[in-house]
Amino acid sequence: TLSADYSFDQIPLVRSLDVATTVCLLGLLGLAAAGIALRRLLPAASYGILFFLATWALTSNIVVTIGTILGERLLYFPSAGACIAVAAGLVAAARVLRAPWLAPAAAAALVLLGAGRTWARRRITGRSASC
Repeated sequence: TLSADYSFDQIPLVRSLDVATTVCLLGLLGLAAAGIALRRLLPAASYGILFFLATWALTSNIVVTIGTILGERLLYFPSAGACIAVAAGLVAAARVLRAPWLAPAAAAALVLLGAGRTWARRRITGRSASC
């Protein structure tokens, strides 16, 4: 959920492995394994995945505690890796399916879904477009 207060201790630190933390760690390990496994088959997707993980690790408080518990601004740089991986996956799928229209159509759909979510969130918070 959206919150105006992400200050100290609003999100408690995880000090032990619970189910949710274990699932997330396994997901991250799986993502890293996929990035390594795709190294030769889809090098751009592999680069995007590994770029995301490397840059995200710097601000995730896993490698070193940085003093910030949450900040969407910390995901701008890692999101570039995610975008590279998704784009490479869409291009590869279009190539395999022999449908050159698929990658741009899927990319446009993702942009429209994101824009719709942004519009809905903006309406909920009551912010005007001229902020």
